[in-house]
Amino acid sequence: MLQACRRMRREEASEASADNVELDLSTEEACRRSAEAFYDWCAFRASTLLVQRARQELTAQGKRLLVLLS
Repeated sequence: MLQACRRMRREEASEASADNVELDLSTEEACRRSAEAFYDWCAFRASTLLVQRARQELTAQGKRLLVLLS
């Protein structure tokens, strides 16, 4: 997952980037929280990129993408 996140980060720059995730390595608990925050950012960013790419492909075919959030 981390490698995929790094690859996507290189492919597309974003205002909301992993650079905005604060890494606190002062304690084991702080390190765990930092790792979780970074993982959550990667998962969210990966999801948004998948939706963007699917929308672009469908638009090129003259179709539309409907996304329902629950």
